[in-house]
Amino acid sequence: MRKKTGAAMAVAAFFILLCGCGVKSGNTGIPEKIQQTYEQLPGFTAQVKILSDLEQSTLEYGGEFEYNREDNDIFTLKTPDALAGIVLVASGESPANLTVQYDDTVFDTAQPARAGLTPADVLPLLMDTIRTGAPLETWEETVGGVKMVVARYETEDDQGRIMRQIWFTRESLWPSYAELYADDQRVMQVFFSEVQQIEGSNNNEAE
Repeated sequence: MRKKTGAAMAVAAFFILLCGCGVKSGNTGIPEKIQQTYEQLPGFTAQVKILSDLEQSTLEYGGEFEYNREDNDIFTLKTPDALAGIVLVASGESPANLTVQYDDTVFDTAQPARAGLTPADVLPLLMDTIRTGAPLETWEETVGGVKMVVARYETEDDQGRIMRQIWFTRESLWPSYAELYADDQRVMQVFFSEVQQIEGSNNNEAE
């Protein structure tokens, strides 16, 4: 059900290397624009790859994610092969009321017991952070010729600090990549591709 990945780590390293080409700078009004965009956005679909960083290996999960502002979020797994076809349905938004269901059974998100830092709940809580949170810092970078806006969010739970750093395409503000840290240690990476609006959204398809 789990597998180590080398190629995916190479892709992540390439992404971060490219980010170094950008120049950091503050962006007046960008935090408000991000929040306003996701408060108004009905939803989107995307192909998502999640890398869960462990001490000895990296686990990779992939599939199609459907974000719905006013309904359940849905993550249909495609990889690893042993989990292909499993559908995770997330209801609730905050760590306190989030429930992730696998078929008709509540999916256990307590391994490790850190809300928002497991493959089962990282996506819905990441989207809630984008929609409702205020980033501590934003700046612009160019990644592979594409202009990006980067936003850094920090929250606290009973185990310490969680930092989420999210790259958005500059023109559409679609999510492109995210890193999650627990007390300064990176524990998860999320890659978004083929992002498309759900009917009724005003955003454009991601490039």
